[in-house]
Amino acid sequence: MSDCLAGILVNSITQPALLYENVVVSEANPILRDMLFSPDHQYIYTLTDKEVSRVPVESCEQYNSCSECLASGDPHCGWCVLHSVCSRKDRCERADEPQRFASRLEQCVRLMVQPNNISVTMSEVQASF
Repeated sequence: MSDCLAGILVNSITQPALLYENVVVSEANPILRDMLFSPDHQYIYTLTDKEVSRVPVESCEQYNSCSECLASGDPHCGWCVLHSVCSRKDRCERADEPQRFASRLEQCVRLMVQPNNISVTMSEVQASF
């Protein structure tokens, strides 16, 4: 028997809450009600009768594509276009620049290059200063 911590998104009192993730915290002991965020809000501290656990508030790295990342519903995650990874916005280099960080499914882009490979040779390079 394992005890889980549920990730739930609540946007407003008029919309239903969205369960977006269950995280196993303890394999054998029930989680007590007392929980605490870390000062930087990156972790939640949970308690059982026998242990204290530090659980990340997100696990964006589990998603492998833009559509999978954004369809997860995790409000902490978005697609870092420059590195092609699902991450928190504050962990995405240059995320504030246009088209560098996708937070909505319709912002996902797919790049295709035709042909698949191109042979490039350069016999002479000139540099001017």
